[in-house]
Amino acid sequence: MESNSSPVTLSNLACVGVTGSDSTTFLHGQFCADLLSLAAGGGYLTAWCTAKGRVITTLFAFRVTAGWTLLLPADLATRVIQRLRMFILRADVKLQLSPADAVPIGLDAEAAGALSPEEQRRLLRHPVETGQMRRYFLPGVVAPHSTPFSAQEWARLDVESGMPWVDAGTSEKFLPQELNLERWQGLSYTKGCYPGQEIVARLRYRGTVKRGLFRLQATRSLQSALLSGRPLLNASGASVATVLYAAESGPDELVALAVADFSVGAAKVLYCESGGAQISVIGPVDSEK
Repeated sequence: MESNSSPVTLSNLACVGVTGSDSTTFLHGQFCADLLSLAAGGGYLTAWCTAKGRVITTLFAFRVTAGWTLLLPADLATRVIQRLRMFILRADVKLQLSPADAVPIGLDAEAAGALSPEEQRRLLRHPVETGQMRRYFLPGVVAPHSTPFSAQEWARLDVESGMPWVDAGTSEKFLPQELNLERWQGLSYTKGCYPGQEIVARLRYRGTVKRGLFRLQATRSLQSALLSGRPLLNASGASVATVLYAAESGPDELVALAVADFSVGAAKVLYCESGGAQISVIGPVDSEK
């Protein structure tokens, strides 16, 4: 994004609008973050969990004038909406998925500054920062509005910032603590009940988190080994990591995020199959900003 300020078509994400007088309390009771503490115009990276504390999806929740805007992996959007609707009951809450041809647009500060005043009023600031760079979303825009030229660079920035996307390939495989959600105020231990809260709290106060986020590096020839949900092995052939996603970082280089046993930090190398090609472990994603 430093060298290209063109908008980015984020076709991997879907936009969901949540409205109604009970929308805030409803979402607060479903997601891991303390949404009641979020000011208008702000956003959190958070997660929705099963009753067993497993993350169904990670998502951005933005508090907007009309209610809430959610950005989440497109391959989980329909499933998430259907399951959320099961819990609405008599609450005044409406969930609306944007049309398939209206996808979120990603922008850096320069591209955001070139928008019309009306579009700028709809901008959502990316809650996960990457160094000094500011990134923004423009939700629900018809795809021809932008170009997909720098989509891989946007994904690389997500890897660099430690953005733990959980999509259909990794849904219900991780606990929130394994994704560093506390780092971005996406996991609260004081907000009260939400699905999986007892399991999550028990791990914090009585258990030990044994896995965390790691950045990896590999050659482009290993792209198929770094798809969402793929297991990675240690030198003994044991599965010790699961890939979240990868992005191009150079002409023949990929970087990736994975949830891995903390032991891989000392090993420095993982394998896509027993005795196969090596994948370098850059290191753990810091749990603090």
